[in-house]
Amino acid sequence: MGKRRKTYKEKIIADLRRKVYSLEGQKPFSLEEKESKIINTIPISTQASAISISSHSYLMKDIFKTGVLTGIIVLIQLILYFLLKNHILTLPMVRY
Repeated sequence: MGKRRKTYKEKIIADLRRKVYSLEGQKPFSLEEKESKIINTIPISTQASAISISSHSYLMKDIFKTGVLTGIIVLIQLILYFLLKNHILTLPMVRY
């Protein structure tokens, strides 16, 4: 007579048992040790760093371009609103 096969539930139970035993052998995680390691590895800077605006001129150009583009879009929306409101321009399925 052959060996009895394990059922699916028995396999799951055995797998969980193996996981529990493997976790018991490990050292418990200490939060205090990790915090002390992090604090020791962070460099402390005592000097204040000054950022000059001239070194970031590309940023000013990009912000200016974004502002101009946003202004143009808002202006176009206002013009379309007044054109549709006064029935100068009509679009199907749009009523004001």
